[in-house]
Amino acid sequence: MEFTETPCVEELADVKEVIDTFSGIRGFEDVLSVQERKREERGGFGGRILLMGVFEEREK
Repeated sequence: MEFTETPCVEELADVKEVIDTFSGIRGFEDVLSVQERKREERGGFGGRILLMGVFEEREK
């Protein structure tokens, strides 16, 4: 919430600290390698494109 109210590098650093802490507590130390792999496979969010849903193709 604080980052959305005051978008600054200090608040973003706090968000990253929380994510890093949760990652360590849950044993997800490999989160950065998974993030990189997913970015390579599916692309990132830098283009500001929002996926609204995924639909399966119906068999004919």
